[in-house]
Formats: sequence, C-alpha cells, structure tokens
Amino acid sequence: MQRDLFGRLLGLSLEQKINIEKVLTYPLTPVPLSLCYINGNICKTDKSILMKCLEQKIQSEKPDRVDVVIIDGFFLMHLMKELPLSFGNIGKKNLQSLVKYNAETIAIVFDRYFKPSIKDYEHHLREQTNLRAFKITGPEQVRPSDFSKELKNKNFKEALVSFLIKFWSSDEATPIIGSKTVYLNYDMCYKYKVNNGKVTRSISEVFTCDKHEEADTKIVYHACKVDAASNILLRCSDTDILIIMLGNMEHLEASVKVWMEVGVGNAQRYVDVTKIYKSLGNTLCSALPGFHALTGCDFNPAFFRKGKKRPLSILKGSEMYQKSFIDLANLAQCETQQVIQNLEEFICHLYSIKKAKNVNEARFADFSTEKFFKPIVKSFDGSAVPPCQSELHQQILRASYISNIWRNAHFKYPTILSPVDNGWQEVDGQYEFKGDQLPTFVNEVVIQPEEGEDDNNSESDVSELEKSIDDIDDGYDKDDADNEYCEYNNSDDEEDIDEDEEEFI
Repeated sequence: MQRDLFGRLLGLSLEQKINIEKVLTYPLTPVPLSLCYINGNICKTDKSILMKCLEQKIQSEKPDRVDVVIIDGFFLMHLMKELPLSFGNIGKKNLQSLVKYNAETIAIVFDRYFKPSIKDYEHHLREQTNLRAFKITGPEQVRPSDFSKELKNKNFKEALVSFLIKFWSSDEATPIIGSKTVYLNYDMCYKYKVNNGKVTRSISEVFTCDKHEEADTKIVYHACKVDAASNILLRCSDTDILIIMLGNMEHLEASVKVWMEVGVGNAQRYVDVTKIYKSLGNTLCSALPGFHALTGCDFNPAFFRKGKKRPLSILKGSEMYQKSFIDLANLAQCETQQVIQNLEEFICHLYSIKKAKNVNEARFADFSTEKFFKPIVKSFDGSAVPPCQSELHQQILRASYISNIWRNAHFKYPTILSPVDNGWQEVDGQYEFKGDQLPTFVNEVVIQPEEGEDDNNSESDVSELEKSIDDIDDGYDKDDADNEYCEYNNSDDEEDIDEDEEEFI
C-alpha cells in the first residue's frame, strides 16, 4: 500500500509539479505507519526495558521491615494457583495471601471500568467488549471452570470485587484478618478491622479516590496518603506504577520510603524506588510520566522500533527536554507552542535528524537523502520516518492528558481535562484516536500553475494523481494488511513487541 502510493507519487513528481515536501506533511496512509501497523493496531514496545534502565545504577535490597503493603488486586488474582471451587473459599484464599505479609497494614487495589474510557482500545485488543453479564449470589456458588479466561471479562471482575467487599466483613474472615488492618480500594476504600471478635467494615475517606480508574494511580495515591514514618512495599509487576510513583515522590512524607516487589518465581526481586529517585533527581523523575506517555504506553502508540532505551538516553542528556516533559502534564498552563516545538525537536533527535526543528522538515530531509534514490531502493518505508506534524500533535495531546493524570495521582481528582479535547474522539460511546489527517483535496499537494501556464495540463496532472490514490484505496486488502502486520511482529527487534501483556519481569 505505502510502497505503491509513494512510488506513484515519486514517479509523477519527476514530470508533474507535485509538491513532495507538501505531500510529506500528511500521513498518506489510512494510519500513520510510524505509530501503527497497517491493519490499524497501534505499535507497542517492551515497557520493562525502561524499568531495567532506571535500575541500572542502583543496588536494591530487601527492606529490613515493611509497615504497609499495597497490592495490585487483579495482578494477585492472576497469580493464584490451585483455586478452590467456591467463591467463598476463593475469598478466603485471597485474603490469606494478603495477610501473609509481615506488615500491620495491607491494602489491595482494583481497577474500575469507566465508560467511555481511554482504555477502550486496550479492552478491544483484550476482547473485553460485549461480554456476558455475571452475578455472584453467595459464597457457595461454584466458580467458572476457566477462571483465568473469566478474568478477561470486566463484568466478572466487577462482580468478583463486589463479592469480596461483602464477604470479608463476614465472620469467616475474622480469624484470617486477626490483628491486621486490611483495606480494599475499589469504588470506595473499605477498611476491615477485627474488634471484639467481629470484623467491622468502614469507609476510609482519606484513602477513597473514586475518580481514579486505574489501579496504577490508586496505588500511588494510597502511598502518598500514608502520613507516618513507614516503609511501603508495592506488590505489582508493571513499569507504569514505577514511573507514576517516581513522578509523585515529592508528595510523599519525608520519612516514607518505597520499594516495589516485582516479577514472579525466579524473576521475583525488590526495587528500591526511593534510591532510584535520589539517584535520578526530582527533575528527571518528574519528566518521566510525560516521557513514558509520549514514547508508548497502554493508551498511546509507541514509535515504531524506537523502544525506550535510546529515548531515555536523549532525555537524560537535555535539561530542555526534561523541562518540556514536565510541562507536558500541564500544557494549558505553559507556553504551549514552545513545549510542542521542543518535543518535536526531541522526536527529530530520536530519528537522528538533529538539524530539523520540526517533524515535517525531518520527514522531507529523510526522504531527500540519497539512500532513497539508489537503484536498489524499491520503496519508501513510511514507518522509518517520524510521523507528520498533524499526527504527532495528536500524540502529544494524548500524552499530555495521560501525564496530567499520572502527575496528579496524589490528588483525589487527578484531572479536569477531557479526552475529547486531547487526541481522542467519542464514537458510538467509546473513545477512539483522532485521525483523518489526510489532505481533503488533491489540490492541496499539487503546485498550482503560474500565470500563463497551461491549465489543462495541470488538471490532467491532478486527475492522474487522484486516480493513483483511488487505485491505492481500491487495492487495499485487509488480509494482506494482517499478513504484513504478522511479518512486522515476527521481527527480531528486541524492543518491538506485538502484544501488551502484563509485565512479569
């Protein structure tokens, strides 16, 4: 598709007055190939590489004591083996897995499912749309035979958490909870404590953050509200949580220290978040949420085969880029155009086109180099150049919205922004990426004849170009697109992955 389109445009430009520089200011394909595969799926990258890069210069050790443990609830559910048959026994086993930690306070945190949500695309990939309803009537009800499969059903997960909220306040939970304090953070933050041989359930207003959708930000919010000198352990395996935590470390009490326990089995290890924060410094840590959101996360595409390692190296080497990524989280309150210009320059640097100040210049400069005009070159790879300016600006807006939520994770209300104003559009009750950055008319990329030139020839040129583009659209085959997508995903590039799986590092 892209080969034919660029080939024909290039061929036409040799004899006709086609403005290639103007042409390259558009994506020219139904999706920007530097951010998406040709079947429409967004590019992904291995997020765990970012965690490993941040860990490199520090030596993490197991904390000598733990006062508070905060656990990603659905991550814990996925780890459970040899599940009991009834939901009541599942509730007991889940609670037992919490209180086994040698800490007085344990909190388990669950995702919520807002509608519409910027997670709609990810839910679509994980087949979490149009799923059957599920109801748990009591502790004796038998669980589904394929529990792991049902954990992909958001209706099942909501029913399961609602069951746990009620079940943990029953007499059966009393001997398990014992002298510990257990929190369950979902729509509200429920506190469970044994008093006089009975479990009492209450609502903790301090830890309730009902405007948060993701467990990632809830975990960080909970940590930021711990007001006593404490060692906090975060049990999870998600790079996003590390990045969000580092971006909010300045909001912790000075006497609070944070570790993460990540991975499973032989890969299980401790990460000293406080030590990483001190090593990197507040400025770089504050820039990480915006950086991570722009270079690829669950909600925003990654740049094709650019990964995290080299972009992080570029970020570390420039105070200007660090400040721009900090400002990205509050774009409306900064010099917006200057921040966007700096981020465009960062992307040009990422694509090794350092002299260009904006991505449209970079695209034309890359296309104009001699490597694309050698006899052996048969096509122009649209995924090898930066996205055009209009597409990159949508990427930046999405990153601004995401980083605004992440940087404000210590607040009950993490954002007042709307996705519709920041790179998404609402279609049939779901959020989709804003697109349609193609030229409206072919005349937009054709050099108009000067006075005295033959208008008929110009009209013929436009007609021929329109026919070429129409032929490309008519020849687009979804099956061929899927085949090419599979070929890309079978690449041996270590920083390019095809699915966004939970990171068991």
